[in-house]
Amino acid sequence: MRSIDILIADCEQLTIEVQKLSRRVELVIVRVARAHSGNGDKNADPKVRDCSFLPAGNVSGTYNARDYLRSLFSEDEIQRMIETCPALLQVRNQYLKARVGQAQYLLTGIQEHSSGCSLSEQQLLRSSFVLQPQYFLLSFPVLFHSEHMVVVDKPFDIQISHGKKQLPRFSDELTVAEALAPRFGDVARCHNLDFATSGCLVMARSRLALRSASDAFNHTIGGIHVAKEYVAVVIGWPEWNTCTVDADIDSHPDSSFKMATAPHVGATDSCVAHAETNSRDEKAADTNFEATGKRQHAQAHTPPNENVVNADVAARWGPSRMPPAPRWVRDGRAGRRRCAVTQARVLRRGLCTLAGPMYRSRVCLVHLLPDTGRRHQLRVHMTSLGHPLLGDVAYAGDISTHRLCLHALAITFTYRGDDGGHSRVLPPSGMRIGSDASHGTPFDAFVSEDTSHHTVATT
Repeated sequence: MRSIDILIADCEQLTIEVQKLSRRVELVIVRVARAHSGNGDKNADPKVRDCSFLPAGNVSGTYNARDYLRSLFSEDEIQRMIETCPALLQVRNQYLKARVGQAQYLLTGIQEHSSGCSLSEQQLLRSSFVLQPQYFLLSFPVLFHSEHMVVVDKPFDIQISHGKKQLPRFSDELTVAEALAPRFGDVARCHNLDFATSGCLVMARSRLALRSASDAFNHTIGGIHVAKEYVAVVIGWPEWNTCTVDADIDSHPDSSFKMATAPHVGATDSCVAHAETNSRDEKAADTNFEATGKRQHAQAHTPPNENVVNADVAARWGPSRMPPAPRWVRDGRAGRRRCAVTQARVLRRGLCTLAGPMYRSRVCLVHLLPDTGRRHQLRVHMTSLGHPLLGDVAYAGDISTHRLCLHALAITFTYRGDDGGHSRVLPPSGMRIGSDASHGTPFDAFVSEDTSHHTVATT
């Protein structure tokens, strides 16, 4: 039986490799066709070219960052990017090649759907790579590993693995599983983490660990509790310091990709939130709030226009800064309403330091604790309070920020009573895997500490 499983796994891997090769062949055909049509000159379209023609390079550094970036950007743009982000010169060739290929994929995609996208939207996407070269920094730090599992700090905009339902989108696309393979061999995901979200991701190295961790995340093991912590940057300054959002999550009525809040079971309001204001005597200035002493009862609402960057983009665009396309259509998602609870706490209010249209906009660094794990839960709950996440295309229409500002900060396994023996393959009870928000987050440089003095973020 084990031999059959191994054979099936080998066949699936072979299928993926064949698909990658087919994609390369397709890109070669496109390149040759352009050359014969008179569009093959590099000067004809210096901004977007096939990533399959990037230099091969190797880990030792036969090629440097400039060689890869030249396939998309001019020398002046490259110089500006390196001056803004000197760490570009230290990125491994394999990782930088993957990021450049991904940028090319996005730029090509928006050109193919230019009929539904304005020229300004195309320019915003392209300029985000130049103004915010942090996008090209890619690494896979290992936070914890044992004989049975690995916890990795997943980068943003990276697939966890390829499979039948998630095929490679461009040549040289790199996944978490592929990046970990040289050191840990074959690994499998134990839970989901959105493509655009970065942070703690648990990967199993054995079938036993995969089964135990999956059951723990699905809450099917009574003696095991998994706590997840996130940090995010939201647009605007919330009027509360702490807030608990209790709102059901359901499919969005107008989008096959997005989710939306729905009335909580037994409640008449569309969404219920309890917030603690900035001071004991402060009274709510927003008419949506009805003061009841220190605690307030609030109805979540459609975000105000000042906190939604572009409502039209949010309505039209697909996930991860991609224009609408048939491949994003998902059927059979109606009636997926499930309860969801999120606790939020303000860490710092400030101004956005990222170069671009959002520079000097009011933003806030928040700490998020989801009591449940629903699709897009944190993004939907923050949007329902009028504070969508910075860099969220689907809910804020922000395509000028290089990433979705949502990071899985830490994860903790706690064992209570009889855990059925699963704890022997899981991390030690109470061990906090990740970092503490008080010790720094990936977004600290994105939010100025002083609202009157700020500098452009560099890394």
